[in-house]
Amino acid sequence: MCASCALELGLDLWCDGHAPTGRSALAAVAQLPPEWDVVARLWWVATGEVRLDTLVVPASTPLPADIRAALGR
Repeated sequence: MCASCALELGLDLWCDGHAPTGRSALAAVAQLPPEWDVVARLWWVATGEVRLDTLVVPASTPLPADIRAALGR
């Protein structure tokens, strides 16, 4: 689930018994930067979860020069 959906659905995602966990999670999600999805994808590359050739980052996404070079941009 993406951050926007989590924030939109709010505490309805958690049962009453897990509401404190839900509040903590939503507070953390609310602090994510707008480019959180790109950061997550790049983390997956850095940890070896995915390879660069399977990574989908829109060409319009601003990236540091070394990452653009690794992506062949």
